[in-house]
Amino acid sequence: MMHVRGCFSCFWKGKHGLHFVFQEFANDTLRTLCLCYKDISAAEYDAWSRKHKEAQVSLVDREAALDHVYEQIEKNLMVSRKQLIFL
Repeated sequence: MMHVRGCFSCFWKGKHGLHFVFQEFANDTLRTLCLCYKDISAAEYDAWSRKHKEAQVSLVDREAALDHVYEQIEKNLMVSRKQLIFL
């Protein structure tokens, strides 16, 4: 299982009712921190890890290459509702 932490807007695409709750908090200038997860196989992680290592050493547009591999692994994340933190 892979766990990811970050701000709500980094992960959420508005698929669930929580999106509106978070929008309300944002309108009140409150900050949020989410813990997300998904199950991945060892083979899937190994393949992603190889791509990540290649992006890390890229001499051309390294930041965009890293963003691309992060976007690949961060698809279909589940929000751990017990781990929502409002600051």
